[in-house]
Amino acid sequence: MTYGIGVITPVPTKAGVRYRVRIPDGQGGYKSLGVYDTHEEAERMRDAGLVAAADVETLSGITLYAYGERWLSRCAKAAMRDVGSMRSRWKTIVANAPFAQHSIESITRTDVRDWARTLMQQSAKRSVARGGKRTTVETGRSLSWASAKHALGMVARALDEAREEGLVRENVARGIKLPRREETKEAWTWLTPEEIATVLALDLTLEQRTAITVAAYQGLRLGELAALTWEHVTLDGERPALVVAASWKRGTKSGKVRRIPLLDPARFALLRWQPDRDKRAGLVFPSPKGGMYSKGYCWTWEGGHYRDGEGNVKHWLGVRERAGLKRRVRWHDLRHTCAANLVSGSWGRAWRLEEVRAFLGHSSITTTQIYAHLAPEALHATARATAAQPPVSPPEPVTNLTEENSVDAPKPLKSLARPEGFEPRERASGKVASCRELVELSEATLRGSVPRPVGSPNRLVPPRAS
Repeated sequence: MTYGIGVITPVPTKAGVRYRVRIPDGQGGYKSLGVYDTHEEAERMRDAGLVAAADVETLSGITLYAYGERWLSRCAKAAMRDVGSMRSRWKTIVANAPFAQHSIESITRTDVRDWARTLMQQSAKRSVARGGKRTTVETGRSLSWASAKHALGMVARALDEAREEGLVRENVARGIKLPRREETKEAWTWLTPEEIATVLALDLTLEQRTAITVAAYQGLRLGELAALTWEHVTLDGERPALVVAASWKRGTKSGKVRRIPLLDPARFALLRWQPDRDKRAGLVFPSPKGGMYSKGYCWTWEGGHYRDGEGNVKHWLGVRERAGLKRRVRWHDLRHTCAANLVSGSWGRAWRLEEVRAFLGHSSITTTQIYAHLAPEALHATARATAAQPPVSPPEPVTNLTEENSVDAPKPLKSLARPEGFEPRERASGKVASCRELVELSEATLRGSVPRPVGSPNRLVPPRAS
């Protein structure tokens, strides 16, 4: 039975436009799910109807799009992160795939591979509210590599679920990779120590200054900073530290809690923000109403627009513009700032990538390796410091141990082969003779003495009488 994406039809009424929802009945017709006041309500009912139909009827022949709606509903019930973004990508990207309305068991690996190759040529879209309903509009640019990667990954994850349910024999999307897009510039940037000082020298509120300092020196994500509580901050004692346990109202991105040392600039900023130990409770950065800031709030790092009393659109400068930063520096680039300065050694000893990974909470060292190109400068600085040390005295030249050598006229070593009949012996313990003992043996050989057994109490054995 095949379930399509359903139909939403505007219905003019005396009270205004309403929306009728219909979904395929699997027999070439449609069944109505009712009429709703807004387009958003109609969309929700259509998606829920597709999921319900898939649950009560056989799933044999269900389309990829309909099965994906069912899978996303499961993700939402499991409180998975970013389900809203996943739904948006499913509707704006996956829904346009040539095989989106094909039954999942009929999709081939070639279908997915050909789609993946053309993904980044598609037009990017975004959802906007117009006339009381949400619609998708084109942004005028092509789909980013990251968005294409997420869309392909969602198809693979949905088919993983279908394979576990026995609906498909194999996941035809697993192992398919996107073609790499050549980048002419880095997708991220960071602030130098001088630029950090310039930003913090601005006329900022104490909360702004503290939030920016903690973000730049501790590398916290924006959500982790908003969800930080005083019970997870240790400012006193020998080991000041932060416990990063949440992001916005959920767990961290990696799903793990990490405890990281608190660097002095961030520690002093937090002490100025709340010097009274007895008042340290609740959120470190509460909103004016006492709760958590809304998602995306960044302490006016970016500028914005407003209308004056006459209705004219005005622009106000954010912290980034006030600091004179000409290039695009996002709030998230403060996290890159922390990593870049740790790896390059700008704040002291250069950190190893493994240390930076643990500090920032990356789930894989592959993510941390984007900063690897900053490490060579730290290596060169270490090499210069090593070269500045006093040189070690070179070892004494080794003379050739041959019968032609004499004490009066030593010759340079021409060959490393031992003279016939001269085999170095070993210690009684089985260890090879030390360098000092070999030198003594060599001197004795040049004087005509017979080498003593290594480890013997006597230093030299007199030569035999002829």
